[in-house]
Amino acid sequence: MSSAPPLLPAGFGDLEPFVSRWAVDGTARRAALRSASTVAEREAFFAAAGPRLDDALASLDAKAFAAYSPADQRLMDLMLSLAHVALAVEIQVSTPG
Repeated sequence: MSSAPPLLPAGFGDLEPFVSRWAVDGTARRAALRSASTVAEREAFFAAAGPRLDDALASLDAKAFAAYSPADQRLMDLMLSLAHVALAVEIQVSTPG
């Protein structure tokens, strides 16, 4: 019996619940997803992925882009989505009302 390949690189399993929603490719798709998501969805993703950004970038920077596995690419897509979401979450937090 074989197990499914990991969705994300080792050490990032805590972010797997967000892969199906947030690991999308393309700037336009990420922007559309941010716009279509709820405040609660954005905040949950930001709270989980934000603190992992430095670790994710260190992991991704350790290899050439051409050597990325599918799991690495999903982690990259998550972090790029985080960049879109962070702006929305930080503006929401800092804007009264």
